[in-house]
Amino acid sequence: MPDRGRKASLVVSVGGVGPTRPFLQPKELRKLVAWLGPHEEPQVVMESTGRYERGLQKGLLWEGIQCSVVNPAKLLATQAVIPAKAGIQKS
Repeated sequence: MPDRGRKASLVVSVGGVGPTRPFLQPKELRKLVAWLGPHEEPQVVMESTGRYERGLQKGLLWEGIQCSVVNPAKLLATQAVIPAKAGIQKS
């Protein structure tokens, strides 16, 4: 059961690197959209959290921002397989 006393927040970065910025959801959705605005064709990728990501995903899609939800376990498995298939060795 989620802790109802905590505010749900998300931490956002551009390109997965660089500085991050926290946003409270859902009340700061418009701030997030404005923050993403200067980036050409932003696409948001978020971790599947069971159901908590759905409102954010719908809001971003409504604002015209591409949004994908990923399963972290499958993402980790993919990261291990793709370099092997491409003949890339991890350093």
